[in-house]
Amino acid sequence: MGFWQMLYATRLMSVIAAAALAAAPAHAFGGGKGGGKRRPDAGQSQQSNQKAAKERESAYQNALKAIPDGKANKDPWAGAR
Repeated sequence: MGFWQMLYATRLMSVIAAAALAAAPAHAFGGGKGGGKRRPDAGQSQQSNQKAAKERESAYQNALKAIPDGKANKDPWAGAR
């Protein structure tokens, strides 16, 4: 084998290795065979999403009620003057 053939073979193997490493994370996230089997039913998921949205909205409204008006004391240095 000549120098250029060795160089070509080395580059080709590097490209193949890089492609294999890039594809590995996609398979780890369920992109491979059977990835959809672990997912819950769409109806059940939608119901739990709606319940979670209602809980978030309730928590948001309660947090808004806990914020003071800010009208009570506009000048904190009024007593020092």
